[in-house]
Amino acid sequence: MSAPVRGRLDETGTGVVVDFTLKFIEACGFLAIANLLDKPVAAAWGLVFLLVFNTVWGIAVSWLISLKPRAREEVRWASINVVTMLGLSVFLLVHGGPLSEAKVDRQLASVLFLVPIVRTVLDYNVCWTLYWPALTGD
Repeated sequence: MSAPVRGRLDETGTGVVVDFTLKFIEACGFLAIANLLDKPVAAAWGLVFLLVFNTVWGIAVSWLISLKPRAREEVRWASINVVTMLGLSVFLLVHGGPLSEAKVDRQLASVLFLVPIVRTVLDYNVCWTLYWPALTGD
């Protein structure tokens, strides 16, 4: 889910340590979601939280560390995350409330399964140069 940081990290390596720590926290979030799969509504809200965390962290790190101010790819990447988190939040609120234990149906299971896949495919399609600048000549 995270966008790589382009540019120069500070000479002390603090940026690498901070970025690693945040990636580790995000990985723990994915582990928590995996433990919540028997409660799909809570797992879906966990995914929304991770999208918020990832977007805030990605934007902050790119602004603090990158030599380039707000690259177009980073804005597109953040926009994909924001649209995904808002769409999933609206679906969950309409589907049964913030943390309802509503009956798990195929619609909720399908959304929880497909949202990360569609978001990732769209992300790579729209933001390819953010992930693989060497392959595109940037």
